[in-house]
Formats: sequence, structure tokens, C-alpha cells
Amino acid sequence: MMRPEALATLRRWAEPLAVALALAWVMRESLNGAARGQLLGWAGFLVAALLAGWLYVAAQRARLHKRGAAASRPGTALGEVGEGRIFVEEGRIRRVGPFGRIEVSAAALTRVEVAPGATPEAALWLLSAGSGPPFAASRAEDPEDAIPDALSALPGFSLEAARAALQAKDGVIREVWRR
Repeated sequence: MMRPEALATLRRWAEPLAVALALAWVMRESLNGAARGQLLGWAGFLVAALLAGWLYVAAQRARLHKRGAAASRPGTALGEVGEGRIFVEEGRIRRVGPFGRIEVSAAALTRVEVAPGATPEAALWLLSAGSGPPFAASRAEDPEDAIPDALSALPGFSLEAARAALQAKDGVIREVWRR
């Protein structure tokens, strides 16, 4: 039996671990093949470079992910921060809540800000598209962290900057991306 927090941590880091193991295997095979003068050994280094990039993104995503399973459990303080639910489909971020549905396209965004909360799970994403009010979504409404995945496709968006803004404790709204 494992504690739920430990199991959640293992699940969060499963992708980076799997990619790191694949990278180690590809590097070993590439070095062996290159030492014997095989062309596929040298081509393996290209695959290793791709895996290294994937490992970097997977590690950033794991570090950005909320700690533990408390944010998605109903009846906890964190679960009551947001009354809606976030869905991301084909670049469209949708919040479904008690007062209807709000939707914004990631491609239409002009600014992304983070309003830190008392805890990283209580932080708000503020997504602006045009001149209207920003689309606000709490991290408690996004238990799968689909918003950072959707935003990572934006040119110049930094998961590291978003993670730092989400973990800030000073209450200052931080802009993490602008078109």
C-alpha cells in the first residue's frame, strides 16, 4: 500500500521517468553503434536529441502540475475554490460552470496572466483575448492541468515562468505571456 500523496507524485513524474529511460537506452545503443561505425548509431543521436527536448518539456509539465490529489477531491477547501470544470479540445479552452459556459481559443489569446492565491492550487489563470474582460479559471477547476498544456503551443510561452508565477506568494498578478 502506498500513501495517496506518494502515488500522485509517482503518477506526476511517470512521463519524465519513461522518457529518461528511453533516452538512456537510445544513447547506449547509439554509442555502441557509433563505436562500431554503424550509420544507425549516428542516427540514434538525432533521436536522442528529440528525446532530450521531450524530457525537458515533460519535466517542466511535471513541476508545474499541482501537488497531491486534494485539488480534485470534492468537499475539500481547494475543491470549492472554483465551481466549474475546465476542458481543452483542439486549442479551445472551455470553462463549464453553474452560470453557463465560457470558451476562448488559445490562438486568439493576446495576454496570459497569473493571479497567485494562498496556495498554488488557488491561483487563477487570467486569459485575455481582445479588448473584453479576461477569461478567469482557477487551478482547482483544472485538475488535469490542461490549461498549461494548451498554452505551451503559444509562441514564446514559458512553462517555467508560469510555474514561478503560480507559486508566488506575494499576491501580485504577473503577466507570463503577451502576443
